[in-house]
Amino acid sequence: MTDIDGGDLNSVIRDYKQLVADWNDFHLTNYTIDWNEFKRITNWKGELLVNITSSLSFGLGVEYMNSKIQRGLITLNDSDSGTTNLGSSYYNYTSTDNYQFAPQQELTIIPITFNFYYFIPIGNIAEIFVTAGVSYNIGRLKYNETYQSEYDYQADYYGSDDTFWYTYIDDYTEDGTYSYSVKCNETGLQAGLGFDIKPFSFISLVVEGTYRRVNFKNWIGSGDDSWNWDEQWGRSDLGYSTDSGNDSDAWSGKIWYYELYDSDLDKQYGFLSLHEEAPEADEFIKNVRAGKININGFSLRAGIRISF
Repeated sequence: MTDIDGGDLNSVIRDYKQLVADWNDFHLTNYTIDWNEFKRITNWKGELLVNITSSLSFGLGVEYMNSKIQRGLITLNDSDSGTTNLGSSYYNYTSTDNYQFAPQQELTIIPITFNFYYFIPIGNIAEIFVTAGVSYNIGRLKYNETYQSEYDYQADYYGSDDTFWYTYIDDYTEDGTYSYSVKCNETGLQAGLGFDIKPFSFISLVVEGTYRRVNFKNWIGSGDDSWNWDEQWGRSDLGYSTDSGNDSDAWSGKIWYYELYDSDLDKQYGFLSLHEEAPEADEFIKNVRAGKININGFSLRAGIRISF
């Protein structure tokens, strides 16, 4: 198991949580957010060691790292009601504007490693070792988001003598799925310290702590967005109209990081998304750059080593 920093992948989640909190404080809303960061990633390793001397070896290895966070849920619900006076008539209205989305991300890294090991014997069956090396890392990030939007508006119209005239409605619902899959390959460095015990001449029990540094900066891939919608509108005295349909969009591009400025809150919040071209910076879109995702962090592993 490896603890990772995550780079932009985690910073945008923290920013979105802060945005929801700031928005609730300023606008007195009750938005909610449940969205976990990438804190740890499962790490499996296989390695072939070749002895150069009795205390020095080099190793060629392959690792598999994967983390799929639990699907989150962000709910942005608003409602309003009131009365509007038109002089000779008036209407009472109610409206709800509900939006929620549920993001899920999966990060997979396959490091191909080349390490040197230096062993220091402790007694007859134990050794301490230090290791350092380089890696070539094959990365893939998948993002899947389901979303739902519902807008309901109703207004009841009355004459000045409180005689009911008619009801007007405007209702719209939409649900869809937005997803993308991107890849990036990058070199990295790792170094560590370990301890092994040899209960048998050909088997060692190994405990190893390692620090890894890998920064991915060029995530390229494709995305798609598909959605269905239904709409109803009209007046009770004239009849209602309905419409529905579905649509989709697909594109290829690159993961970009940018910050959106909120003038009410006077703050900037980071976002990460797939675009064909870099978002154009303006008074509301700032600090545009390629998305940076890293797996920098410490790992602690236990396993066995078989000697031939």
